[in-house]
Amino acid sequence: MTAMQLSEKLADLYRTRADQLIREWHAEKDLAARELEITPPDGWPGKNAEERTLSKERAFHADETRSKILAIVEDAHPNLLSIEGEIEALEAERRAMEWQIRLRYIEQLERGIPTPWQVAEPSPEPDPIPF
Repeated sequence: MTAMQLSEKLADLYRTRADQLIREWHAEKDLAARELEITPPDGWPGKNAEERTLSKERAFHADETRSKILAIVEDAHPNLLSIEGEIEALEAERRAMEWQIRLRYIEQLERGIPTPWQVAEPSPEPDPIPF
């Protein structure tokens, strides 16, 4: 993979990661809003905290809309981990390419071969501006 192809792939993955983060954020907001809609105005029925928690969980699990939103939220995290893994691998490859370039310059210096900045002609002095 060339450096340009690598840069393009990384740019695509950065955009994909951002889209995925936005999607996850919206889904989390939607989930919270849906849970608020499901919650009875007088609170969850039950004689004690355990019964109220149980009726809350039953209502949440019975709601199809909430289940769909929850699936989006749960699906987002593994996708983000996969994207992050790809990004890290490509960034490691890019760093390796950068080090290879540095090592070639060092080898040239050690062998006495002029590097591009040593070969360049010095720029001529600009003509003085007469006043």
